[in-house]
Amino acid sequence: MSEAQAILLGAIAGLTILLGIALARYLRGSQVLMNSLASGVLVYLLGDMLARAFLPLNSALLRKFDNLDGSGPVVWMTVAFIGGLVVGYGGLTAYSALSSNLPLLLAVGVGLHNLAEGLALGHVAGNDWVSISVVLVIGYVVQNLVVGGAIAAPFAEAEQRPRWSYLLVLGLVAGIPTIIGTAVGWQLVDAASTDEGRDITSTAVAAVAAGAILFVLIQLLSSLATAGRRTTRHLGLLAGLAVVLLTEVLLIGATGA
Repeated sequence: MSEAQAILLGAIAGLTILLGIALARYLRGSQVLMNSLASGVLVYLLGDMLARAFLPLNSALLRKFDNLDGSGPVVWMTVAFIGGLVVGYGGLTAYSALSSNLPLLLAVGVGLHNLAEGLALGHVAGNDWVSISVVLVIGYVVQNLVVGGAIAAPFAEAEQRPRWSYLLVLGLVAGIPTIIGTAVGWQLVDAASTDEGRDITSTAVAAVAAGAILFVLIQLLSSLATAGRRTTRHLGLLAGLAVVLLTEVLLIGATGA
């Protein structure tokens, strides 16, 4: 598979989020329910990114324990993990001091998540695993349709629907990182970089995404804490978590990865 073909797959996977946001524009529901659904989606994305960030570190720890490798990879991946969390969380904390634009914060958090997923897609495509690449893209498309709705959740009870130009910006912020990640992932394979280098990169990117998503999730949960409608909040959060979890289960079941 060529780099251009890999990037095309990344574009299809990432920019589908524009469709999810566009569809969600026409949803007129309870703000509490929509924010609860978005929170459920973010809970899953946070867990997903933390797992992706820790997996290479866990492998390095096991190799160190079995005397198959030294302490270097463990140290570098730990630095990448903690440093990524600090950068992701601290970066959005600093940005929020300048702007309280919740939809944009959501789009940034999702975009960082999609950057990590793009790296995975680029790695698969770079190894010429065409069938798995296509199935991954299908899974990412479905997932981004759901996540697009989460980004648009803050508009649920707005008196006027948001402008299309603004939604386009949100979609590009959330979707373009998938393309960038795919290109970087493909280049890492093409350059025959070491497994350690790829693992450190993956850990850092996933940790940055986790830190950013954690910040946005805290903002959403804080807004819900004083919103009342306790049952709606709890059921909405569980429903959002269940929908995106089911999407991931179907994706893993189809690819075995």
